[in-house]
Parts: sequence; structure tokens; C-alpha cells
Amino acid sequence: MDLPANAALILIDIQQGLDDPVYGKRCNLHAEENASLLLWAWRWTNRPIFHVQHSSTRPDSPLRPGQPGWDFKPDVAPHEGEPVLHKQVNNAFVGTDLEARLRGIGAETVVFVGLTTNHCVSTTVRMASDIGFRPIIVSDATAAHENELNGVMYSAEIVHNISLANLKGEFAQIATTETVWSAALSGNQRQRAGVIIIKDDAILLLHRFKNGAEYYTIPGGGVEPGETLEAAAIREAKEETGLDVTLGRELWRYGNRNVYFAVNAFRGELHLGGPERMRQSSTNRYQLEWVPLANLLSINAGPVAIKRKIIRMYARPK
Repeated sequence: MDLPANAALILIDIQQGLDDPVYGKRCNLHAEENASLLLWAWRWTNRPIFHVQHSSTRPDSPLRPGQPGWDFKPDVAPHEGEPVLHKQVNNAFVGTDLEARLRGIGAETVVFVGLTTNHCVSTTVRMASDIGFRPIIVSDATAAHENELNGVMYSAEIVHNISLANLKGEFAQIATTETVWSAALSGNQRQRAGVIIIKDDAILLLHRFKNGAEYYTIPGGGVEPGETLEAAAIREAKEETGLDVTLGRELWRYGNRNVYFAVNAFRGELHLGGPERMRQSSTNRYQLEWVPLANLLSINAGPVAIKRKIIRMYARPK
């Protein structure tokens, strides 16, 4: 898959109100998690991101502004500076400046994730195609609810798949999270190995400040030619943190590119080293921090999927 540097990620209506039982059963219960993986990849590669939020005018709608359901789901909540467009109809191009924003950055490829496949996603994708964009729908980062016609209830899976089938080719390319994730990160072909270091209900992270933005990363880096994943993880841990680590099991892997290992034990004096120390400047700073596991989900620190797994494995009940 060819994914230009200015390919835009458009997240449609990933709002809490769409969990309301009034909508019925839903498919693709991991859609939000997959969307968060792509959101992380877009942030990591500095590609353009647009969040679309439905602002219903119906008094009884869970998506009406002011209702708890209007809020974005935490996994994909916008970061400061990321555009949020509010719409009142299914089509995200109507009543918003989405088209102008996309034209302004020269984006032709637009990647869609969100809710729901047969309503706002489908409507927006059709418009995007008709006005000259190249839409890509991520099939496992979108979802639909069950729907009824003439007394027959069609499952959420059928509604979702038929919606995608109707869009495929004529209006959009259909792809999976793994395919799009790999394309987004294709500028770095090397595998990366990282380490999860835990002490006293806190995780060791690199806190980076770059050109006014800040985020956290898990210690780790690229695998050198002829090096095993385990050897790379141990080397990177030593270079970046000064610690000698004993690896446990593989904790998380995605797309055969990013692999993280649990650390069973560590020793040594904590200090920043490696390329991170050499790159320090007034506009590019790194610092090692022990971040409480209780705060992990609320900070910008990689995909939600791995953060949740870390919390499940290591957080102790109070």
C-alpha cells in the first residue's frame, strides 16, 4: 500500500453515545483499539489528523452536545492542536471546512476509521470519492450496529460487511489496520525492540520535548543487522537508561515491527545515554521518568493496546 506523507486520518464519531443500548448489538468491538493504533502511527509520523464529532440536534439523541455521550471515547480523544470538526448530519463534509482543510495541505489520500460503517462513515466516504479524494476505509477500525427491515433483523456483521462491499472499488479501497499501520511506518523498515521496566507501580519512560510538543516513549530502538530481538532490547535498554536488564517473555507485538519485552530484573544506575543524550538541544530534550501506572492511559505514550496490557499485567489493586 502506498501511503503519502500527507495522507490524512479522519476519525468519525468515535463517541461514547454510540454505546447506548438504543442502537442495538454492534460488531468489531476492537474497532476503537485499532483506531487508536492508527492514531498513534499518525502522530508518530506527523501526518495530518482530523477528529469528527457528531453534534445531534435531536433532543433525545445520546450524541447531543451537553450529554455525556457527546464526548469522544478516551482511547481516541484529540490531543491539543488536533482539529475537531463538528457536524450535524451524516456527511462530515457538510457544514464543516473539512474539504478546505484537506485541500489546504494538499492531501489526496484520506484514511477513514470510526462509527458507524453504514451511516456517517459510508456517507462521508462517498462524498470524498465524488469530490476527488482517494479514500481508504479500515475495515477492522470501523463498525456497525444491527438493523431491521420489514421485520427481519440483520446482524451487525452483515450490515458492516455489506456496507463495505458496496463501497469497495467504486468509492474506496478497503484495508486492514495492520496493512495501514505498516504503510504508515514504512519509512523505517527495521524492527524495533523495546523493554517494559516496572518499579513500585510505575513504568520507566522517556519523556520527550520536541519543538513545543511533548510525548513519552518506551525505551527501545532499532534492531541491527544480524541482531536478535532479545539482544537489541537488552542493548537499547543499556544505551538509553544505563540499566542492565534481564528479559522475561515477549509482552506485545504488532505487525512484526514493534516488539516489547517484559523485564524480570534490572540493575545499575539510571542515566540517559545513547543517541538520545547526543541529540539534546534547546528544542529537543529527553528525560527519563518513572510514570505511575495509574497515569499511563492519560498520557501520550504509544498505542492504547500496549498501555492497557501493561496495566492489566502490572497494576496492583488498591
